[in-house]
Amino acid sequence: MVKKCLENFVPQINPERNYTKEVKYKDLMGYSFEQILSEFNNRILGWFINPVDELTDEGSNVGHYGFPTTMACCVLIDLLCQYREGLERSTESIYRNYLGLIHVSFNHKLSKTINSVEYKNNLPYEVIITDLAHAFYHGFRCGIIHNAKIMEYGRINGDPKIAPDVIQERKWDNEGTQIEVAVNPGLLFKVLKYNFQTYLQELGNKKNTNLRENFAKRFKQDTGIVPEWK
Repeated sequence: MVKKCLENFVPQINPERNYTKEVKYKDLMGYSFEQILSEFNNRILGWFINPVDELTDEGSNVGHYGFPTTMACCVLIDLLCQYREGLERSTESIYRNYLGLIHVSFNHKLSKTINSVEYKNNLPYEVIITDLAHAFYHGFRCGIIHNAKIMEYGRINGDPKIAPDVIQERKWDNEGTQIEVAVNPGLLFKVLKYNFQTYLQELGNKKNTNLRENFAKRFKQDTGIVPEWK
């Protein structure tokens, strides 16, 4: 059976739905690319950034809210890498590559591999973790989305003695043979906020044609509206 090509698929969306708190989908129809970027910014702020800021003293001190902060970051990273690539969904390779753009520490190799387990079609298979981007994708992003937890080798902590960087490998036993991957949620959130604002600035530059075109593709998949990006 030949599958119908969905490359130019435009979803049918109730125009009375809210894109942001103040703007409905129908309002976006006459917006310029710059106005759409402004509303995209409002949407990300309203859905992800402002709620975490309110919980965590503007992301500086996450306290007991490390898990929801990390959860919001994981989902926002998924969304932003999709918009950068003009894709409806992210893949492992796209997600991991994007992590390296967010912060250089994600590119660090582990001193030794970590063996973990994933499930596909309800069957377990071994996953061999080789670097920090891989560890974050599998242990944090997939752990939270698929299992509502961080995988066994992962840890979130805002203590600079434990997690002085966005993400790092650390030894946790007396012999120094056992390793875990620690994420500082507050630092991760700060880095992601900065990366998001940088992305918006790049989109505002008409010379970044590929970036603007990819945004328009993903926006079309999201809303059914094709922005005039050129």
